[in-house]
Amino acid sequence: MSRLPIFVLLGPLLSWLILIAMLSPRLLTGPMFDEGWRMFFASLFGSYGITFLPLVAIAYIDRRLAHHRWRILACTVVGVGWTIALFYSITEGVVEKEHLHHWFLVALVGGLPAAVCSWLSGRYATDR
Repeated sequence: MSRLPIFVLLGPLLSWLILIAMLSPRLLTGPMFDEGWRMFFASLFGSYGITFLPLVAIAYIDRRLAHHRWRILACTVVGVGWTIALFYSITEGVVEKEHLHHWFLVALVGGLPAAVCSWLSGRYATDR
């Protein structure tokens, strides 16, 4: 299996699952999505649309660093960087100062899938 399918198919799914896990405490107070299950699946497709190009770039970085031990760390840092940059560019002026401490949770959405995909591609990729 090549690196690209690992990053493009698994990465957005992991990002979406992490995002849903972070939103799950909202289930205690009411429905997670006001429009019901349609928005639940629309968020999955949105996750694939938003994370496709950054994960292709991270797959390229992972391929270039295939013989280095710090490959996973580099992919994680790039994943965290693009997630934070994308979040703050989309929500510019909307995020209030008391919510800026959630940067770690935002970073998990991009950094953890990049690390997992990099680790898996190191174990299972055939394009070494």
